[in-house]
Amino acid sequence: MGKARRKPRAPGNHLALKPGHDGLPPVHRPARDIAGIGKRNAPDGPQNINVDRLEWLLAHKLIEPHHHAAGRILQRHAEQAEISAGVSLVGGGGGGGNASTLSDAKCDALTEINRARAAISPLNWRVIELVVIDGASMERAAGKMGYNARGALPVLRGALDQLGRHYRLC
Repeated sequence: MGKARRKPRAPGNHLALKPGHDGLPPVHRPARDIAGIGKRNAPDGPQNINVDRLEWLLAHKLIEPHHHAAGRILQRHAEQAEISAGVSLVGGGGGGGNASTLSDAKCDALTEINRARAAISPLNWRVIELVVIDGASMERAAGKMGYNARGALPVLRGALDQLGRHYRLC
């Protein structure tokens, strides 16, 4: 008796196996507001919760709404801190006239990130940095930190609790 032959995979079919972070097809739902409680009108329509880590974790009830809100605040500060000096916050005049406003917004965001980092233990900051800011999966974050995937979730929840207390959400 010979080995059972595997069915050959069609070219490009491997891309259809993992369209979302959890390996399932996209799951759409209305976008949430910053507190994670209500809903807001999203100009792009519903969000795919398999793309955003915080949305995925919240949708699968692995984190609480205050965890989600704290992560969203930190994500907003991280995005503002990444704005380069050549980008204008107000449309229409190039980057020259708004340089001080942009610099102030970027400096304020960096200050807020540093305050959050100081309020959280270094180990907890690393898991938040990997999952919330960099968008790494729990498995990838656990691998980088030397945990198994089950061990990383309690660390993430504890870190998001610390972040929520820092932002006075809980």
